[in-house]
Amino acid sequence: MVVDPGNLAVAATPVSVAAWGRPFPPRLRPPKMSFGLTEGLVEGARQVVAALLMVKRAMSSHLRFGLLLLFVLFGACAKGEDPDAVDVIIPDTTKIVEPATLDALVSATPDLSELVLPAGNVTWEPDDVIVSTVHPNFPYGMLRRVTALEDTVDGNVRVVTEFASLSEAVERGSLNETIELDPSTIVDRRRKVPVIAPPAGGFFFGFDDLELSDDDGDPTTRDDRVWLDGSFSFRPSVDLIIDFDGFELQQLTFELRADQDASVRIQAGRETTIDERFLVEEIELSPIVFSIGPLPVVLVPRLQLFVGIDGRVTAELSAGVAASSSPRVGFGYQDGGWGEVVKLKPMAQFDVPSFRDGAAGEVRAWAGPRAELAAYGIAGAYGELRGFVKADLDSQRDPWWILSAGLEAHAGLFVRIFSISLAEYEFPPATFEQPLADAGEPAPLAGAQVAPWSRTFAGDRTDSPNQVLETSEGGLLVLARTNSFEGGADDAWLLKLDRLGQVSWQVAFDGLQGALNGYERPDGDYVIAAGATSGGTDTAYLLRLDPNGTARWAQQLVHADDAVAIKAVAPMGDDIFAVGAIGSGTTQDFWGARIDPSGQVLWARRIGGAEGDVPTSLLHDGNVWVVVGETRSFDVNNIGGWAVGFDASGNVPWQRVYDQPGAGNEVLTGVIPSPDGYRITGHIFGDALLLEVDDSGALERASTFESGSNFHQIYASAGTADGGAVLAGVTNIGDASDTWLLRLTPQGTVLWSTGYGGPFGEAPGGITSASDLAQAVVVTDDDGLVVVSNVQRDETSWDLWLMKVSGTGVISFDDPDYNADALSGSFVEIPVEDAATSASAEALVLTPEALELDSFVPDPVQSVQALP
Repeated sequence: MVVDPGNLAVAATPVSVAAWGRPFPPRLRPPKMSFGLTEGLVEGARQVVAALLMVKRAMSSHLRFGLLLLFVLFGACAKGEDPDAVDVIIPDTTKIVEPATLDALVSATPDLSELVLPAGNVTWEPDDVIVSTVHPNFPYGMLRRVTALEDTVDGNVRVVTEFASLSEAVERGSLNETIELDPSTIVDRRRKVPVIAPPAGGFFFGFDDLELSDDDGDPTTRDDRVWLDGSFSFRPSVDLIIDFDGFELQQLTFELRADQDASVRIQAGRETTIDERFLVEEIELSPIVFSIGPLPVVLVPRLQLFVGIDGRVTAELSAGVAASSSPRVGFGYQDGGWGEVVKLKPMAQFDVPSFRDGAAGEVRAWAGPRAELAAYGIAGAYGELRGFVKADLDSQRDPWWILSAGLEAHAGLFVRIFSISLAEYEFPPATFEQPLADAGEPAPLAGAQVAPWSRTFAGDRTDSPNQVLETSEGGLLVLARTNSFEGGADDAWLLKLDRLGQVSWQVAFDGLQGALNGYERPDGDYVIAAGATSGGTDTAYLLRLDPNGTARWAQQLVHADDAVAIKAVAPMGDDIFAVGAIGSGTTQDFWGARIDPSGQVLWARRIGGAEGDVPTSLLHDGNVWVVVGETRSFDVNNIGGWAVGFDASGNVPWQRVYDQPGAGNEVLTGVIPSPDGYRITGHIFGDALLLEVDDSGALERASTFESGSNFHQIYASAGTADGGAVLAGVTNIGDASDTWLLRLTPQGTVLWSTGYGGPFGEAPGGITSASDLAQAVVVTDDDGLVVVSNVQRDETSWDLWLMKVSGTGVISFDDPDYNADALSGSFVEIPVEDAATSASAEALVLTPEALELDSFVPDPVQSVQALP
């Protein structure tokens, strides 16, 4: 659908800036310093830098840079006076090289620093400036200063030269030209990416399916690609004014005008953050020769076409715009100051964007030319004009999409020799953006539509996931243990995925046994708990990673006498609250510790009964941090459940034990909020267990799940926005164990129950022991559910399996080996006793020891069971 912007109140106000006589622009970038238009470059720069080193304490950085730029550009500092350019004065030291002399050239170095000529053709002296027009031996002309003359053994003369500037060659004079860049003068064009063949000689570029990102390298698969389609044509011209008086620059003006038409469409089959710029084609035009009196000034025009895309692309996005514009961009020097000239006024038509409901992002696609004028092919000025379309999408917002178009203008100076850029300076870019249209209403759906998907990640041996968490930008972070890849056995493995399950980055840490639990800080960093939890040979590793997975610090928590295992972490203000087990066998206890953002332990407490106690899960709820796990203490039958509440000072406001009379063997694996307190989940023998307790842990109801299947266990749980819950576990509904999800209402009744599986066995949270399980399921911001499981590949190997289903548990597998089967059943109340316990929380000394990390990037085989 094409919409006429004239019907959508898109009045475009041109942007025009002409700021003469102001200080040098403040946005300087010395690391890519650019010198400039026609210039006394390498030697001049060396001399100026040496001079600046003598005065740098007395001058501001902006003034120093400005002096350097002007000196190298023009060989002197400008007076800032109005020139009287009626007369042209070329000094006697400027020598125009005659065609006969150019014909007689014996040899020359590529950079023209040495010329060898017959003795009879050399009439110059040192310090003369020699200037030539275009010639077969000098295709870009020549502007050089003679530094030495040397006779050769064969009767020739070697002329040693260095760069010269126009201000050395011209005492008084000016250029004032409008240069039309004519396609008929193209002498060379080099295509960098496949483009639609342009009309003969035209400034036209078409790109069909220009690939910007492709995960699998197969252009026939669209779900992992981002690409552009479109065309671009332009008619460029340049206004150039140069004025000298008294061997000094008085005025410099460079303006690029480009009547241009563009049609650009962004299309994406995946979600990703992208910032790419592609050089589509380079064009060189015939040199143009102007004159200042008898002095030939050779300008070499070059054109480049770029396309690019930046922002966060949303899966199944399609947005396009067709625009016509007559922008101008440039800069000038006059009266001692620099200024930019920008005039932008686009007119556009567009297609209403389409994208998957529930997605969000902002992405901009652009295309445009860069036009350069290089004096004598070496140094000059450029202007770049980028026309763009931007789609801003958020299905939770009113309006849910906004489309805009605009232009971005860049201008600056450069020095280049043999296509190598020596230096560049860019003036601050100018951007004009105008809204085209918006949805005018919220998203048509009452809520976001979930895009279900399913993917496995396989190494060559067994790999086991522990946790999945949703990150602030809507992606996922998976914490796992790997025995595959280059690190060897039992390494910690982290995968950062986008909302469609595609890998953004991944990293593994050699020898850290496994990544167990973590959370994202408000600043985007991740706090990760890792280590071994086998009892007696435990290790407790704590890492803080930046948003790209690079460690800011890493340490092991150790105790002088006992083995320490870490189980889970949660925020405690800006600090970290960590919990784990300390001791071995039947002498293990819970521990909790407060750790500052740099990894220093502020306090630690140890709490336990007479026998072994092992924590499994942690919940941060207001001012209480609830830890649940299993216990053999407190007179339970075999194994019971134990819950402990910590406050921010390390005190224990409450603690509670849960046990079934005469039976026991309760294993608690998760704790989440409920409307009246907490829901604690786990299993008792082969039955799924649900305990509903108040905010001090007192038991209100205990129940197990009854259905046609004789085996269900809950390994993880997550709260939903309405006060309900999602439970993840394992069931034998099929021929082997399957991943099992069930959703509860806020009142605790079963809303739905579904088993998911393939030809072998699956289990949420992996195949590790129950005491290692942390958080294998998460409710995403679009009300979808993501569960991370192990899936059995053969008799001995297991892979990571991630699956996203709708809020009602729906997924349609593309792989016929995978199924989603409804499982009927309900929770039935059972007798469980609870009692307050009185274990004392004792001060504990945990010492952080710095770790030297050995990281690597795994290369798993990825397979797809369901595409979004």
